[in-house]
Amino acid sequence: MVLDSSGGPSAASPRQRLQAQLQGQLPAQPELVLVTDLDGTLLAGPAPWRRWLYRWLALERHRVLHVFSTGRDLRSVAWVLAAEPELGLSAPHLVISDVGCTVACGLSLEPLPLAVDPIEARWRGLPERLLPQLA
Repeated sequence: MVLDSSGGPSAASPRQRLQAQLQGQLPAQPELVLVTDLDGTLLAGPAPWRRWLYRWLALERHRVLHVFSTGRDLRSVAWVLAAEPELGLSAPHLVISDVGCTVACGLSLEPLPLAVDPIEARWRGLPERLLPQLA
């Protein structure tokens, strides 16, 4: 939560509220939003090509808002980031994982309440209501 100078909730913009939940800085005015899958996109191809792409993403981090969108869970994303350091794969700004059910900070891989809480609220009780209809 963003607080004003008196310690109370502020009228922060959605971007400011999101930034407050992230460990890293979002680009101030991104020129490009690049959403990539991991398997078959960032993890495919010859090592020299991947090294060049990863280096470009790191150099352009201030201009390119990079988002991983993957069916993998956050633990698997953490494994990928740990497995690719020799090629230079850096954490993205954001991660959409678990087939779209989780939105997390790219650096910490901690879910972002601003994005995740509304998703969870919509699902609360839904499986119990749907299960009898599927039987």
